[in-house]
Amino acid sequence: MRNPLFLTCALLAFVGAGARAAGPAEDEPPAPPAFRVPKGWQEQKAAPLASARFQILEGKRQASVVVLEGGGGLAANVNRWRGQLGLQALPDEDAETSLKPVKVDGVNGYRFDLTGADVPETGAVRIRAVIVARGERMWFFKMMGPANLVENQAPAFDGFVDSVRFKK
Repeated sequence: MRNPLFLTCALLAFVGAGARAAGPAEDEPPAPPAFRVPKGWQEQKAAPLASARFQILEGKRQASVVVLEGGGGLAANVNRWRGQLGLQALPDEDAETSLKPVKVDGVNGYRFDLTGADVPETGAVRIRAVIVARGERMWFFKMMGPANLVENQAPAFDGFVDSVRFKK
């Protein structure tokens, strides 16, 4: 027969493990950051990967802004965006050096700003984005649209990123 103290300790350890498992999972997605939305940006329904989406309209031109949590390395994301602009991928080292340092809510991050080639009838497309690592995850703040509209909205986008506050 086993010692009753041993059985009590074993039971408490088992119950304690169950209580920890029932709590919030460590791999649960982090809460989206808070931010101030610039005047004139129209909120859109969030998509499966995007925690926030906005549309910017100026005449017939339209740009989009997304806030999403994701992964992938810096170079992979830079090259994905370059592909969206119709540009060739860069070697990883060159892709990473194309990023500029920036701080978001006191956290080190990276700024990406690039315009694609001029396309007949639609003009050039530009992406202005910020990447911030929070633990093992990365947050992306990305504006994409006609180059001149993105240029006009650059101060609003920068103010938007400056207003970001991560949940502690």
